[in-house]
Amino acid sequence: MKMQKAVVCLKNTDMFSVLSDTELNEVAEKSCLYVFGTGDVIGIKNHITVILSGSATVTKNTGDKRIILRMMSAGSVSGVATLFPEANDTYGTSDCDGVSEIKANRKTEVLAIPSDTVLDLIDSNSEFRRRYILFLTSRIKFLNGRIRSYVSQGAAARLALHILLCDENQSGTAQLSCSASKLAEMLDVGRASLYRAFDTLTEKGIIERNGRTIIILDRCALKNIADGNDSKNNGSFTD
Repeated sequence: MKMQKAVVCLKNTDMFSVLSDTELNEVAEKSCLYVFGTGDVIGIKNHITVILSGSATVTKNTGDKRIILRMMSAGSVSGVATLFPEANDTYGTSDCDGVSEIKANRKTEVLAIPSDTVLDLIDSNSEFRRRYILFLTSRIKFLNGRIRSYVSQGAAARLALHILLCDENQSGTAQLSCSASKLAEMLDVGRASLYRAFDTLTEKGIIERNGRTIIILDRCALKNIADGNDSKNNGSFTD
C-alpha cells in the first residue's frame, strides 16, 4: 500500500511524471520509505527525496540566525545538491555543514531514491534527463532570487520578488505556501511591515490578494518594485 502511494506521488511530480508505470514501480521498489516526526531533521545523503505526506521547512544559517528558504509539502523534491558524493567532496557540500537544513513540521513521510537509480534514469530516459536539468535550473533561479530578496531594501521589494518567484511559470497567479507569520520570517521582515507591503501593493493595483492566492495585476510594476526601481513612491516601500 505504501509503495502504491509512492508511485501515485511520483506520477504527480513533474520530474518523475514522464516515467512509465513500469519505471515508476521500479523506482519505488529500489527506494526507501522514512517517517519523520515533528522537528526531526530530514537529511538523507546521496538520495533524491520526495515528500509523500506532511510538510517540512528548509532553513539556512545567516550569521547569528536561521532564515526560512522555502516550505515543502507533498510532492516536493529535494536532495539534488547532495546526490553525488564526488561533488560534495569537491565543493564541501553536505547536510552536516550547517548551510541548510530541512525539518519536518509534523509527521512526514519521505521517499528516498538512491543516486544509482537516478543515474540509471538519466542515462536511459532522455525526457527524464531533460526534466532533471530543468529542475536544477529552476532551483538555481530560485536560490538566486532568494539571495536577491535578502539584499533588497524594504519589505515590499522582498514581498514583490517572493510573489514573482511563486509564479515562475508566469501564469498570473501566485500561491503562497505558508501563513503570514511564516512568510514574514521567511523574508526576514516584521509582520507589521509585511502587512503594510501587502496593503501598498494592493492599493496601487499591482496585486489582488485572496487569502494565500495572489493575483498579479501588473507584472511590470511588481518587477520594478522587486528590482528596487520604483522611484516614484520609493518611500512607501521601506521598512
